[in-house]
Amino acid sequence: MALVASSGSLLFATACANIPADGPSTGAIASAASEGSVRIEPLTLAAAAAWTHPFARPEISAGGVSSRPPANRIEVGDRLNIGIYEALGEGVFATSGQRGSQFTDVIVEPDGAIRLPYAGAIPAAGRSADEVRQAIISNIRRFTVRPDATVMVASRNMGSVSVGGAVRTPGRWVVGQDVVTVLDAVSMAGAPLETPYGSTVLVRTASGTTTTSLAQIAFGPSTRLTGDTEIVVAATPARFQALGSVRQPGSNDITTAGLNLLEALSAVGGLDGARANPRGVFVFRKAAPDDVDQRPLVYQLNMGDADAFAIATAFPVLPNDTIYVTEAPVAQWTKVLAAIQGTIGVGASAATVDRLVRN
Repeated sequence: MALVASSGSLLFATACANIPADGPSTGAIASAASEGSVRIEPLTLAAAAAWTHPFARPEISAGGVSSRPPANRIEVGDRLNIGIYEALGEGVFATSGQRGSQFTDVIVEPDGAIRLPYAGAIPAAGRSADEVRQAIISNIRRFTVRPDATVMVASRNMGSVSVGGAVRTPGRWVVGQDVVTVLDAVSMAGAPLETPYGSTVLVRTASGTTTTSLAQIAFGPSTRLTGDTEIVVAATPARFQALGSVRQPGSNDITTAGLNLLEALSAVGGLDGARANPRGVFVFRKAAPDDVDQRPLVYQLNMGDADAFAIATAFPVLPNDTIYVTEAPVAQWTKVLAAIQGTIGVGASAATVDRLVRN
């Protein structure tokens, strides 16, 4: 009997050791958290609201790239023709019997200002011609009698833009009527080889460099080119992984703005009803670069809760996230029993040996 008991224990241990699994159990993940290797946070509406999807609320800032200004506004690099007039023929601006002076090709400098005698530095970028005119009159009023001025834009700062990298027709274009924004330039290059969510755009100008997602540029505010600009588009597919007890595990491209957890689970066919543990829906995520605690974050969602669908809808899935669903305990025991049944022949032989020894 001792031999049979020992054999049964051996069969049970062998069966458990050979049970196939998709990954760690819910308990194993909890143990890893208790040991301090990861951080587990219950997924709540508050936790979901703390994360912003990078494609949901685009914020773009770049040297040489700015929000599209209102129509007829003066910009850095523009050249102005300015006339200044006064009531007296012998005023400070009088020239050759004329009651005024002409200043041609006055450039709007990188700080956004123009500079004139007596008027000094006058902010011009972002203003209309009439607003600049009023500023000039105000600055020279103390030097002359009843001054007046005219301001006309002689030429716009055109510049050129080159687009290269993962686009269909790289090239260089003059910034002007057809190419005004970063998105215009990328479109002129024949569109990117990847989707907007899988394309990173580097914008380089004399005043700085920025890198952002094409999705942020496409769905965010218009961004106007100013001066010579170099744009490089890189293919960087945005993906998430789904593993464990889901119907279609694997790597999936993020192809919609603001993908949430419920949409991601739907994209992989949802939970496997025969195996999934509804309490064991996990999202593994790298810590943010500015997070003092660099341990990976593990968010746990209990799909059995009444507000689970609201939480899953509010929680964004970020590029490189891993969604993992553990097996239900009953599914694990079903595997154990199947493995024991597969080794029942070994158990019968042990019983036979025991019977022969007794006889």
